[in-house]
Amino acid sequence: MTGPRPRSFGLSPGLAAGLGFRPRAGNPPVPFTENLSLHFMRSLRSSRLVLSPLLLAVLAPIAAQAHPGHSASSGWEQGVMHPLTGLDHLLAILAVGLWAARVGGRSRAWLPLGFLGLMAAGAWVGQTGVTLPGVESILLASVFVLGLCVATVRRMPAGIAAAMVALFAMAHGYAHGSEMSAGAHPVVYAAGFLTATAAVMASGLGLGVWALGSRREAWMRWAGAGIAAGGLLCAVA
Repeated sequence: MTGPRPRSFGLSPGLAAGLGFRPRAGNPPVPFTENLSLHFMRSLRSSRLVLSPLLLAVLAPIAAQAHPGHSASSGWEQGVMHPLTGLDHLLAILAVGLWAARVGGRSRAWLPLGFLGLMAAGAWVGQTGVTLPGVESILLASVFVLGLCVATVRRMPAGIAAAMVALFAMAHGYAHGSEMSAGAHPVVYAAGFLTATAAVMASGLGLGVWALGSRREAWMRWAGAGIAAGGLLCAVA
């Protein structure tokens, strides 16, 4: 003996018309929550021009604090937090993962791994106290350029891609190393920011592969444009 069937809360024809829903003739009423979700997704797709400036407005105050003071007590905590609390670092490494997904092939491995390796080398240079000019400008340029790569570029000559990744990775690594606090252990600190960086890049790679596999390439273009815009915000903040 079966229990009572749950109510579907289907929309009445009058209410459906008032909310803009158009159920197909002959089909049973769609549950209210499902119908509302579909309507919300259609509205979201049609309001991208509204959401884009809203996203920029949310990022603006964060960009003004792209390199806040890190008060974590251990080298590991400082290392993990540094790429996550600096907007320029966060956007750049997310873009590397997305770009690797867009390029495809072996680049999905060598782009993130090469970036990590060269960033570790740059951090070692930063920890030695060597002063390199123009690092901050390279950091800001990396966010803008990598965002454009995600938005527009599928492939580029291997030499240009390698040089660009090397320059940007060394600059980000140098920034991490030079901003390490005096009480942090260099190896533990490096392990922290490399782990956080790898996690963010893996997230970008996974999202990019999913978006391209689901034929949502437009999402990649919007993500790249948003990253590039975030780079501009960091530059003017």
